[in-house]
Amino acid sequence: MINPIIMLYSLTGFTTINTTQLSVISNSQENEIIKFLKNINEGNFLVNDMCETLDETYSIISGTNKPPCNYNMSYINENKIIIYGIDESIKKFFLEEKINFCKQEKIECGELTIMMKLINVLNSAVHISINTKNINDFIINLDIIEFEPLFKLYKSSLFNTELLANITVRKQKANILLTREKNRLYNEQNQNSIFNYNYFKSFFNTLNNETQKQSIDYIGMCSTNILIIFLFIGVLIK
Repeated sequence: MINPIIMLYSLTGFTTINTTQLSVISNSQENEIIKFLKNINEGNFLVNDMCETLDETYSIISGTNKPPCNYNMSYINENKIIIYGIDESIKKFFLEEKINFCKQEKIECGELTIMMKLINVLNSAVHISINTKNINDFIINLDIIEFEPLFKLYKSSLFNTELLANITVRKQKANILLTREKNRLYNEQNQNSIFNYNYFKSFFNTLNNETQKQSIDYIGMCSTNILIIFLFIGVLIK
């Protein structure tokens, strides 16, 4: 059974925790903790789902190679956060299965390649959470390891059949393929933003060019009209 990791909810380093001290956490910081726990729980669910999907290998001597696929929820209990990381036995099981599937060039090779990376980033985040005493440092450290963008990348990649197939066939280039996918998702997010800078820059440049063109046309038309008036006056004088 996986033992939970417990850290103080305040993350402020106080030796005793009470309601007054808990109030020092801002709403934004509390939201970061809640978002962190939701990602940890979702990651545990994905690992559990993969674990249950894989068939066990059984032998009379060593027995089954499949560990218990426990799904444990991380949660807040008064002034403590109960966090569950991914057990080493599951990592070992996934690694063994990954080697076998990659030799056979099956799609599970790509899935388990991504899954191993997901487990590493989840456990790294849990490790940081219990070794950081300050809430601001905790949030900064999660940003340093790019926890949220990597979590989103690995989660979406597990359902990207084309990417999984490419990793299976070209497993030595998994990191390169994932980097390309990460950049694609980043660019896609920027393009879908209502406040896309390039869109408005292009829009205002077009508008400005059109205005300048209309001004030039207007000035040219006025100049032509003035020239015609002077010629007409010249004819009358003669």
